[in-house]
Formats: sequence, structure tokens, C-alpha cells
Amino acid sequence: NSGFVDFVLDQLGDLREVEARRMFGGHGLYAGEVFFAIVWRDRLFFRTDAESRDEYVRLGAGPFRPNARQTLKSYYEVPADVLEDRARLTAWAERALMTHHGGVTAAKKRRKGPRATRSVCRRRYRRRLRGRRSSAGAACARRAFRPGAGFRACAGRS
Repeated sequence: NSGFVDFVLDQLGDLREVEARRMFGGHGLYAGEVFFAIVWRDRLFFRTDAESRDEYVRLGAGPFRPNARQTLKSYYEVPADVLEDRARLTAWAERALMTHHGGVTAAKKRRKGPRATRSVCRRRYRRRLRGRRSSAGAACARRAFRPGAGFRACAGRS
């Protein structure tokens, strides 16, 4: 397994700062802090999006399946002919990196603005206690105050 990881890293030598980190019995490939590929049982899987996934499927590649009950459809196996061609593999890896940068994650969709600070949460909670309720303030205060634990920052608007 280590030999295959070394081979993949050598093939991706033209990319900056690519490193392999052990994870869950396989390896994750990172470019800086960006996770873009999985090496699992001597097979390489790149992160895909709706556009790039079509090419993987057209070439007969399947999604990453670490076990029979789990399938990660955002990672597809890199075909052997692409893996052997260093320039082509680098281009596919760059596309996998772009799906990470260009894709909108669920966390980004949920967040509407900057996180409220503790002082903002405290102020909203006090307003609620005084009867000057605003729906955002009340919801923020309910999420932010935990009896015995005090205030924590919440995701409401400041």
C-alpha cells in the first residue's frame, strides 16, 4: 500500500504541496490543507462534481465504496490509463482541487452571515428577559445560553 501511495505522489509531483496522510486504513491526499483524493486498497479516488463525474462514469469508473453499505458519490476512482499518464493525472487532480474550491458545501449554504459574538448573544438574551423580544434575538438567546455553562457564540446575525 505504501508503494502505491509513493507512486501516486510521484505522479502528482508537478502539483504544489501534495502530501499523503493516513486515515481510516487508507490515505488522504492533500494539497496544502485541501483534501482532494483518497488512496484506498491500491486505488486512487478523486473528488468530483456534477460536471467532472460524467467523464469518470463514461470511462467506467465507480464511486468510492469503503464497505458494502457505504458509498461516497463525491469521490470516483481514477481510471488506470489516466493514472499511468503523469500529465493527464495532474490535470485531473487540478480539476479535483477546483471542485473543492468551486463547490458550495452544506455548511456554506446554511450560514447566512458572520457568527454573533458572545457579547451580542448576551445582549439579545437580556433584551428577551426585559420583554423587548425580537425573533432573531430570542432564537439566538435560546441557542446561546445554557444554564450552568453560560453563553457561547451562536450562528445568528450580529
